[in-house]
Amino acid sequence: MRVRDYQPAAKRLLMPVSRKGRGGRSGSISIPVGADVLALLLPTMNERAAEEHLLVRWRYKQMAGSIRRERDSRGAWQSPSELTRPWAEIRRKAGMPDLIPYALRHSSIVRGIRQGLPIRLVAALHDTSVQMIEKHYARWITDGLEDLVASVVVNLMPTSYNGEAMTDSAITTIRC
Repeated sequence: MRVRDYQPAAKRLLMPVSRKGRGGRSGSISIPVGADVLALLLPTMNERAAEEHLLVRWRYKQMAGSIRRERDSRGAWQSPSELTRPWAEIRRKAGMPDLIPYALRHSSIVRGIRQGLPIRLVAALHDTSVQMIEKHYARWITDGLEDLVASVVVNLMPTSYNGEAMTDSAITTIRC
C-alpha cells in the first residue's frame, strides 16, 4: 500500500490486489476502516510523498568490525519472516499467545458472513473467490443466514382472531 491509498475522507484504505495465481492482476480493493484506524495512521502521513510505502519499518545495518547493528533507514516489509518478532510482541500485549495472523482474515470473513453481507462482497473484500468462501465457510454461511431466512417465514396459523391475540391453547384447539 502507498501513502495515496490512505483515504480518510472516504473512510477507507485501498489494498492492492494480490499477485497470486497467473496473470498480472492490477487494481485495488476498497477496505472500509474505522475512525480509530485512520487516526492512528494520520501522524505517519506528515511530509510523505504519495508514492511512498504506507507501512514501513526500520532497516538496520551491521557496524563494521562489530556484531552491533544500528538503524539505517525505513522501508517496506520484504518478507513474511520480518513479521515474526513484531507479531510475538502483539500476541503478548493482546494476551493471545497462540494467535496467528491468518486468524484475523478468517474472523473477518466469518464476521461478514454472519452480518449477512453477500458472499460475493465478502470474497471481493478478502481478495478471494466465491467458490473458496463457499467451500471453506459453508457452516458459517448456513448459520449466518438462519436469522435472515427466519425473517421471511409465513405463519400458516392466524396470530389473532376477532382482534384478540391467539394463545397457544387456542391454536391447539384450532388444530384439533
